[in-house]
Amino acid sequence: MLRQSFPFSIVEEVRMPLKGQLTRVVTKAECSWLKKDLPKGKVVYEYGKATYGCVGPNGVAVSDKPNKEPFYQLPKDALPAEFSR
Repeated sequence: MLRQSFPFSIVEEVRMPLKGQLTRVVTKAECSWLKKDLPKGKVVYEYGKATYGCVGPNGVAVSDKPNKEPFYQLPKDALPAEFSR
């Protein structure tokens, strides 16, 4: 029987996205793509699907529901530290 090895762990690929709360207010003036200001404490989820290069080095892709579109970028400093890994 031929055994195929994978370069990744299946368990790591299926993990649930991080859930966190904004650590500060994020305004439309700061992030022009937002429809409204986001309050401190708003719950967001790490977005783990393809973002096609739309997220900059100081941002993190998040969504309002786990891995559901639409995703949007928020500044790393507005999210808990575990989002910046």
